[in-house]
Amino acid sequence: MAFLGRYYADKMRGAAKLALYREGGRQESKYLDQSVSHLEDAVDEWKAYSAVLTPQYKTQIGARANSMDWNGTLKHVEQEVETVREEGDYPKLRFANLTDGGSIPAGSDLRVEIEATDGNGAPEVQLRLNGLVLNANRKTGDRYVWSASNDELLKSLEAGMVHLEAEAVDKNGLRASEAIDLKVGNVSKGRKNAWEDEIHAVILNEGETFSNGDIRKFPRLNCYLSLADDGALALNSGSPGNNEGKIWGTNGKANRPNPHPVAFRFYIAVEEGQMRIYREKPDHPKVVIYQTRSASGPGFYKLGVTASKRLAVYGEANGKRKTVWMSPSEN
Repeated sequence: MAFLGRYYADKMRGAAKLALYREGGRQESKYLDQSVSHLEDAVDEWKAYSAVLTPQYKTQIGARANSMDWNGTLKHVEQEVETVREEGDYPKLRFANLTDGGSIPAGSDLRVEIEATDGNGAPEVQLRLNGLVLNANRKTGDRYVWSASNDELLKSLEAGMVHLEAEAVDKNGLRASEAIDLKVGNVSKGRKNAWEDEIHAVILNEGETFSNGDIRKFPRLNCYLSLADDGALALNSGSPGNNEGKIWGTNGKANRPNPHPVAFRFYIAVEEGQMRIYREKPDHPKVVIYQTRSASGPGFYKLGVTASKRLAVYGEANGKRKTVWMSPSEN
């Protein structure tokens, strides 16, 4: 147990130094070196731990711990050292033809060139304009190029602020990102990130429903909305076949006993300025299991998703939008 305690102590030290390295923008290599050193010590402690166990116990499958094979686990402990060591070779990228704070005339087509390199091979690069994923790029050497011929979002830009964010991912899953803001035309001073609150798509109008089992995909945002069979609502990153994690969601109400003789039906509706999740089944009154805050006045309300991947209940009157509720930010 002493060897096991020393092993975890070294893992924690290694994790802390790795966090310092990342928080410093991966500029101070001494923290990465120290992290690797602590994790190498953890390997030695695990070997000592295994040496004590091997003559005393047989490897086995436990009811709660799954496979108890300390020698087999050693390869994962050793691999972690190499994985962290490779963080010194994370993707590097920069905007090659644009600068932060630059400007272009209104009505211009935009061309974006990104230089992205990585010692483990060419990384995958994604570019977003005001939160929306741009279509596939064209690669020339170390440069990734997006132009109006690839994506209509880059054609004839209207006056305003444009936020560009590039992200590179290497084969080990290490990520690097870079962002700039551009002025299009004569732009008065305003909030640079105003694009975040723009409605990307309407999900529901009053009188419409979204039922359990339904899925609504938003490819430009690289996310999708789903309502599970227990009434849990989730806005997830990625796609239904490649879920990258939940952005925001609600808890469901499990059907008990399982399977329930007559399963409940769950659905979402927008009523009186609230998004409500209902549970119902034949011969039973419907029950609200989740609802957003109420609106302050009458109106025709909608549920939408913003460019920053947030759900919003809002109303429109006289050409102006009034937001009643918005889900928490992804960050």
